[in-house]
Amino acid sequence: MIHEAVVWMNIPFLHSRVTLGQINVPFNREYIQSSANFISLERSIITNMLPQFDTGAMIAIHPLEAVDKKYRRYLSFHGFIGNGHGGGGDYGYGRRQDNTAARQNLPQLLAPMYYGRVQYNVFGGLNKRDNDIGWVEGDEIFQNDAKLSFGGAFAQTTQLKTSQPVPVEFLLKDQTPTRLAIQQTTPTGGIDPTGLKSDYLADRTITTPGRPNFGIVGHTYDMTFTWKGFYLNGAWSRFSGSAANQVMGYHGTIGYNIHLDGSKYIMPVLKAEFMKGDWNQNQMFDPGEAYYIYWAGVNLLGDYHLYKVQLFYQVIHTNTAKNYFWNTTDNRDARTVYLQFQANFWTGTSSPENISGGAIYRQDY
Repeated sequence: MIHEAVVWMNIPFLHSRVTLGQINVPFNREYIQSSANFISLERSIITNMLPQFDTGAMIAIHPLEAVDKKYRRYLSFHGFIGNGHGGGGDYGYGRRQDNTAARQNLPQLLAPMYYGRVQYNVFGGLNKRDNDIGWVEGDEIFQNDAKLSFGGAFAQTTQLKTSQPVPVEFLLKDQTPTRLAIQQTTPTGGIDPTGLKSDYLADRTITTPGRPNFGIVGHTYDMTFTWKGFYLNGAWSRFSGSAANQVMGYHGTIGYNIHLDGSKYIMPVLKAEFMKGDWNQNQMFDPGEAYYIYWAGVNLLGDYHLYKVQLFYQVIHTNTAKNYFWNTTDNRDARTVYLQFQANFWTGTSSPENISGGAIYRQDY
């Protein structure tokens, strides 16, 4: 298996493709999107529930080609099976690992990770030189015609092998990172098959005969709409299973892309995010187990997404902080200003949207 790279083969049936290697998994719309094409400054906090990359095999098909080739880009299905170790450096340990690999002092976990995604582009893909090039998330803001895309996806494994902390851009000062999901670090069936071990009842992060694995099931539903500069994007996600901490979250983004001249644009953006989970595992949602995140910013696009400056103001409200005097949960607000410069240089002789069949990160190859 190829690690940190991919190979693919196009199949002349329903415009299909088989991909092998380390792949950005077909789950969150934002995880499939190239980081070069971000509308907001960062991916939403809920996307950190699962790794962005995994090593495995994926198939993509376009069933409406059987009706007429002009409908090819309207509907796509993706199926993926991976080893569940995540990508190298992506809170995973996918680098040079196969499905039977185990970290030091951790059990050998063999369960694969399954993903599936369906995407429906109501008005077809994006148009370039009068050709439908499919859907390239982030590039739709440069289309003048109405474009609307709906997506839904699932993820499932019986053994969650990766650790998923909240990234630093969503943390308050001196705050211990919240572990969004429970990584399985003990053997299947528990470390004491008699069930008499004293911490079986006290520690909910270890396997037991009654809780043999830490599995997770995720569902997400998302959309993107743009028309004459107006932009709207949103998603709702929920996770269940013994590893999931019953996490739920949603986010929405609204913006307006103003054409200045040639490939130059200015785009003000507002975004709101919410996420909650039962992180103390008391079987209920407490006030201190939720994140409220608000963004306001502007994108200055010098050459579409190839060169841009992003100025954003972020407010995080959460009760997950501690009152050091009373040792209770405490309301905290964190306010941050970000100024980011970004320049992208595609390698090779052609940009990804011009490659026959499309870029690997495209939702609807």
